[in-house]
Formats: sequence, C-alpha cells, structure tokens
Amino acid sequence: TFTHKEWACADNNIQFDIGRAKQMVRNALMGTDFIGCFEAAVYNNEEWETNGVVGKLISFHCHAISWASSYSLLSRLRSRIKERFEPILGNRSGVRFAELKTEKDLVTAVAYIAKMPTLGYRTFKRENGKKRQESSKLSFKSRHHLFTALKKYDLFKFWLSGGDGVKAIRAARAKLKGYKPRDPIDRNRHRQKYNLTER
Repeated sequence: TFTHKEWACADNNIQFDIGRAKQMVRNALMGTDFIGCFEAAVYNNEEWETNGVVGKLISFHCHAISWASSYSLLSRLRSRIKERFEPILGNRSGVRFAELKTEKDLVTAVAYIAKMPTLGYRTFKRENGKKRQESSKLSFKSRHHLFTALKKYDLFKFWLSGGDGVKAIRAARAKLKGYKPRDPIDRNRHRQKYNLTER
C-alpha cells in the first residue's frame, strides 16, 4: 500500500493528479511484475486544507500486488523507495508491504483492492500517540463530492500495472469490452409463455 501527502486533499476541493500518482508508483515498482489500483479513503473526523479550503480528509492511496523471485528482493525494494512517499496521519512510513503466503491470501487481496469506496474511516488515538482507524459510514455529502470529482474517469483509469501484470490488465479490459448485458425480460412475452395474468 502506498500513501503520500501529495495525494491527500479536502473532500470539498478534490485535487488529485492520477497520472502523476500512477507514475510515482510505476517508478517505485520498476523491475517487478505488479497490478494495482488507486482508491479514495474518506476520513470523517480528520480535516484537511486544500488551497485554502478546509474539508474532510480524502487520502488517495494505491494498493498493489507485486511478485518477484523472492520476498527479500521486495523487502530491499521497500527500503529503497519508502523515502519517496511522505506519510500522513502520524504514520511512520507511506509504504507498507505484507506477504501473501497462500492462494486464499491472494484472492482476498485482489477482492480488497477492487472494492468500491462504500465506507469511510474514523481515526482513534492510541495510548502511544499513534492512530488506529475503523470503518465508518460515508456521508451523502462526501459521496456527492467524490462522484462529482471522479465521474469523468472510467474504473480502469485507476488501475495500473507493470511487467507481466500488463497482460492481466489488458485481458481484463478486453473481456469487459466484449461483455454484453442480458436483454431485459419482455414482460408480455414472459406472461404469455407461463400463462401469467396481471393482478
């Protein structure tokens, strides 16, 4: 997971350069095979100022699944790139790696990074001063701000890939373009076929 102070903004003044953010992640993961997706996390009790406008914090961040010949290689990579990503909310690092040890872990991670931002977050201070976060309801106002700012993009705009991951994203795009939704049921034809009557 990649977070960066540059990607944070107020929910009522959303300023996010998706192209620049994707390039940062691509540069960081250069030489590895990966797929990833950007997501917007809204923090209901954290304020942020963007160009003089104060609102609820939105932290755009990237979840990526990367694979290499060994976990130690990825650990060394994290050490090299972590200084490029400025953390927020008192976190020590803007780069977090976790090993996916089983096929179930991988499936869970793929489902997680593909989810829609249906929930927001609320932060709580721990005794050691660090913050933890829990899911919370997303306000209608924040939903409206997100929808208005992001409606010009299709979903694939937030995905990125490198190495063999490019093939996976390309295949998904092709499959989606070829998808044709089922025709709506012709109610009259349906009634006649099953001898149904209006009530």
